[in-house]
Parts: sequence; C-alpha cells; structure tokens
Amino acid sequence: MIQKETKTVPLKLKQQLFVKSYIDNGGNISKACEDIGIIRMTYYRWLRKPKFKEMYDDAIEKHNDLIFQRILKLALASDKDMLKFWAKTQMKHRGFVEKQEIEIEGSIALLTKKERQSTIKRLLGK
Repeated sequence: MIQKETKTVPLKLKQQLFVKSYIDNGGNISKACEDIGIIRMTYYRWLRKPKFKEMYDDAIEKHNDLIFQRILKLALASDKDMLKFWAKTQMKHRGFVEKQEIEIEGSIALLTKKERQSTIKRLLGK
C-alpha cells in the first residue's frame, strides 16, 4: 500500500503520487487520497496552488487524450453508438445535436429539431 510509504515523502512527490493514483482510480478523489495518506481537504488545498493545479490539469488532459483516442478508434471502426457520441460531443458546431439552446428574452429554451424549425417559421411569419 502506498499510504505507509508516503509519510516521509516530499510534498511535490506526494502530489505526483496523488495525480497518478487519481488517474489509476478512474477519477476517484477519496481513493486517491486514501492511497497516499492524505485527507480530502488537503487535495482541495493543493488545487489552490498554481504549480499543483497545473500539474494536475496537465495529467488529466493527457488521460483525456488517451480516452479520446480510444473513442475515435471505436468511432472509426463503425461502432454506431460511438459515431453518435462523437458527433454529438465533437461536432456540435456542424449541427449534430439533439436539442439546441436558444436564448429568448433572457430565458433559455431547449428545443428539438422539429420544435426549432416550427419556432423559426413562426418568428419569420411563414
């Protein structure tokens, strides 16, 4: 168990161990804290420190890149669910959305494609 080994470990190394444990545990903060022998509040205190925050964010981005590559491989292998997921999350700017947010006089309305079309026609007087 890492917890016993980290009691005398320098802070920077302990923070690196936390980030590794966090990723290895699928983003489970409690488990990562337990693994390196810190309380959850220590993690939140570390997040306020620019050096740790930068290291943490960088590690998370690298992890997300790996996941992104796996999703892309599945999408390109013609997995229909992955293709839909990819389109909805990465190609919104091309219109691949189920619902769209439209701001009307300060409020937001979620509309389906059919509702959007009828709303646009009504607003244009068609």
